[in-house]
Amino acid sequence: MVVDKIAERMDPNTLLERLLRLEEKIEELKRENALLRQAQQAQAASKKGEETAAAASRPEAVAAAGTIRLSVDPATGQIVDASPAAVRFFGYGVEALRGRHIADLDLLSQKGAPLPTPGEAASLFRARYRLAQGEVRDADVFIYPIVREGQPLLQYTIFDVTERESDIRTLRRNERRFRQIVEQAADLIYRTDPSGYITYINPAALRLFGYSLEELRRVHFSELIHPDYRAEILAFYARQVSSRTPSTYCEFPIITQPGKVVWIGQSVQLFTRDDRILGFQAIARDISERKQAEKLITDHVARLHRHNRRLHERLQKLERINIDLGGMAMTDYLTGLRNYRAFRDRLNHAFQHARNTRTPLSLLIIDLDHFKRVNDTRGHAAGDALLNTLGSLLQTRARSTDVVARYGGEEFAVILPFTDQSGAIAQAERLRAIIEHTFSNDGVTASIGVASLSETVHSPEDLIRQADIALYAAKQQRNAVRHYTQLTPETQQNILQIVTRQPAAEGTNVSEE
Repeated sequence: MVVDKIAERMDPNTLLERLLRLEEKIEELKRENALLRQAQQAQAASKKGEETAAAASRPEAVAAAGTIRLSVDPATGQIVDASPAAVRFFGYGVEALRGRHIADLDLLSQKGAPLPTPGEAASLFRARYRLAQGEVRDADVFIYPIVREGQPLLQYTIFDVTERESDIRTLRRNERRFRQIVEQAADLIYRTDPSGYITYINPAALRLFGYSLEELRRVHFSELIHPDYRAEILAFYARQVSSRTPSTYCEFPIITQPGKVVWIGQSVQLFTRDDRILGFQAIARDISERKQAEKLITDHVARLHRHNRRLHERLQKLERINIDLGGMAMTDYLTGLRNYRAFRDRLNHAFQHARNTRTPLSLLIIDLDHFKRVNDTRGHAAGDALLNTLGSLLQTRARSTDVVARYGGEEFAVILPFTDQSGAIAQAERLRAIIEHTFSNDGVTASIGVASLSETVHSPEDLIRQADIALYAAKQQRNAVRHYTQLTPETQQNILQIVTRQPAAEGTNVSEE
């Protein structure tokens, strides 16, 4: 059916809103008609003769009745005079209207029927006029006696109601169509007056609430809300009223007529006009099954939290037991820095965090130049002291988020979270200059390879591999910094084929003099 197809394309809020707008438009036209009738009745109740004419000439009467007027001789039925608005309305000139019998213009008039006499009360009737162009217009006609220059006349005041009547018929057809859609909707739809008493409810809501239509019309909506939630929900809607919020959504349980508790999710629209509240309109759905599922999930999550809390307490105990062993296993014995194992663990964590949060990450691998000369000329104790000094230096220059580790032998690594390529190169240059200055008497400098997270880095191993390749390129010059992306693809590939690295922590230390 056409109605069903319309319902599929429109959500309940839109349907109900359009229905309400149609009803409001019809009510507006009805109010206009009522105002018109009141003006006409006021004229009918006025005194005869000049007093009647004076009442008809009042601004409010003119505004309500318009200015389409014909003056008719009651003895002959001929038109004596016509207002400019009447000339425009009928499409005839004044001279063409004068002398014409009034019944000739009205398709509904009875030929030969006597006209009211000037002494009779005013009357109101419906006419259908054929205009000069052949168009037919419906009109309300108000006839009352007047006296003009001593001559008794009948004043015809004409109100064109053609469009209004057509609009009302069209609106009523649309109202019936949209009301049918609302009546067939599966959603719960109802409306209340400003006080909260139900004025309309669709069949789906009637079935769920379990009341008859007559019963619900005597029920305040708050009486349907579960007592445990009533104060909270009423306060919620009071805030909607005070803030004039057009639409709100709220979930709460209701008590149906059989005493069953049903959860509903409800959208409420607040309707106002000229800052005056006209009422509330609600569209709700039965969400009891969803609420029941949510409760099961909540209970299950609560059990998991309790279980996790117990596990966490056990893990804390284990961590306290293993803290000493863990510290020993993850710390370099000479420098006190993290060892290679700890470095790999921290790099894995930093890599995953950077990927998950889409933040930059860089890695420095530092290799001391000419370190073997220190060991050969001054002994291993001097070499160990130099490594220990370098470890302290790197740790001092590191940020709280950086991770400094002894990579193996005379190699060190620095993990730089939240640091992109330019920042990593700048930090590497600063460390290279500090090392050159600190160990100038020993003739020791540093070559530093730098790599940063990019589309070509898919794992922590890729980051290490790129930093190693960059370090190899830096070692060709000594006392230099090289970033992996500064190398041409051919250079990257050639070095990758040459370099097979295993740090000292893994059992092999490659040091180039």
